[in-house]
Amino acid sequence: MIELDQETLRKLQMTELEMLKEVDRICKKYNIKYSLDGGTLLGAIRHKGFIPWDDDADIVMLRSEYIKFYQACKKVLDTDKFFLQDFRTDPNYRWGYSKLRRNGTIFLREGQEHGRWNQGVFIDIFVYDQVPDTFIFRRLHLLICFCIRKGLYSEVGKRNAANILVRKLYQVLNIVPRDRWVR
Repeated sequence: MIELDQETLRKLQMTELEMLKEVDRICKKYNIKYSLDGGTLLGAIRHKGFIPWDDDADIVMLRSEYIKFYQACKKVLDTDKFFLQDFRTDPNYRWGYSKLRRNGTIFLREGQEHGRWNQGVFIDIFVYDQVPDTFIFRRLHLLICFCIRKGLYSEVGKRNAANILVRKLYQVLNIVPRDRWVR
């Protein structure tokens, strides 16, 4: 893991705060419900801001809210500053969730330097989808989601997995075109 010095980390957090404010602006304008998530939520409550060592920000929305958010971004996102990244807007993007990126920045994650997708400073936008009510169908849903995540991660995993057998498995998964995993 790459350690950031305090000045760089704080600058990163302030850029992420700018992006969170843009999400909030759009969501307020269109009455879109969202929530902070993970360490971002914990930091907001416990630290009244970011967790001092945290280098990312996360928000979550229900699928119905995300659809409204996506459409709103087409109309009012400040595209001079920001880029809403998902499998539709970046043909090389390899994750199963969206990111809001800050244009004119670079934030390379260790092990992802080779990626051809936009790698600017980002906040993650996770979507809560319909999880089945029954135990068996929830387990099946979890398995399908796991397989999709691994298939999308294969571009990174084929180079970075610690175990050579796992790297080989990722190489096989990477044969499947990205668009097959995100349909």
